[in-house]
Amino acid sequence: MNAATAAAEGRRVVLACCDPLLPQHAVRLAELANGKRLLVVIDTAVNAYMDANARAALAAALRSVDRVVIGDRAVASELDADFLDLSDEEARWRESFFAHVRKKGS
Repeated sequence: MNAATAAAEGRRVVLACCDPLLPQHAVRLAELANGKRLLVVIDTAVNAYMDANARAALAAALRSVDRVVIGDRAVASELDADFLDLSDEEARWRESFFAHVRKKGS
């Protein structure tokens, strides 16, 4: 699928790690779906805590997500040259989450 095909199908492709899957993921993915079919590529190019299959299963359970594949930036780009990469947003969410966990543990 190329960008034109994805757009014609009303599909949006998003690259995400989802490790861990956080409430911010659910909110952001719902915003991105906004009437489009949402395909999430679970990024395997990261050093994740959770197995890619587990992350894919969790992402697939979100109401806004229509399809999940496991891959990397190249896979996302092959599906849609204009894919959206959530890695910067996820890094902020993850840091905030772990800071909260550390604070609770002290």
